[in-house]
Amino acid sequence: MASLDRTEFHEEFFDCIYCISVLEHTDDYQNILDEFYRIMKPGGILLLTFDISIDGRGEISPSSVNKLVWEVENRFAFASNNIGDVLPLLKNPNIWTTGEAGRINPSLLPWKKHPSLWRRLETFITKGKVLKYPPPYTVSCLSLIKTSPKVV
Repeated sequence: MASLDRTEFHEEFFDCIYCISVLEHTDDYQNILDEFYRIMKPGGILLLTFDISIDGRGEISPSSVNKLVWEVENRFAFASNNIGDVLPLLKNPNIWTTGEAGRINPSLLPWKKHPSLWRRLETFITKGKVLKYPPPYTVSCLSLIKTSPKVV
């Protein structure tokens, strides 16, 4: 089994790579994106999603999402218009979040129970705030194309 940043695939092996809600759980997404670029054929498509933590408690917060998008932009071309600054999009009151999904149908959420009393107390002590349920997340979905030569 290989790591995402060092796969055993040959260069220019894949026509398409799906990376669904993975990068935000890694500390090394720059090297993972480099590896995706290496193993993807020119003109290949990368379908990428990542979960954005609206309240900043998760791995990708609004303040760090632009860095991830910048890293993506430096390796791949957007299939449509580029995104630019994501922060104004996240401040839109009509943005789709896990809170809205939970109001419509709680079974749509991946979390099946409220955080424990200990988890809520720990967060209050370390962050000075009480956990909301469900945690406010939204998702970014990108369709990207490998251009040649690499832009970085």
